Amino acid sequence: RCVACADFDLCETCFSRGAHPVHPFVSRATTAPEESWAAAIRPGAGGVQPGGLDAEAVAALQERELTVEDYEALLELDAAGPPPLHRHLAAALPSPSDAAVAAAHARGDG
Repeated sequence: RCVACADFDLCETCFSRGAHPVHPFVSRATTAPEESWAAAIRPGAGGVQPGGLDAEAVAALQERELTVEDYEALLELDAAGPPPLHRHLAAALPSPSDAAVAAAHARGDG
């Protein structure tokens, strides 16, 4: 699944052959809804992720408690900028009404 396009999926064969090379992709092993998405790495790309870290380094950071020794790796990831957020996903997020915002301000919550 392309992470930048609203509705663009590729089969493993097309992805491996380099179709739609301009955006990063995520994939999962099954179509089960409880299955987690993970970064999809094209063959020959060396597993390099945004920020210049390889896929194994990124996975290691995600699977453990972070320490001071991780600072340089986190700076590399941060330098790549935020991942894209689909406009269609952002539009689907609930936004508070003006009345709800005013009520929160009145209560001192906002």
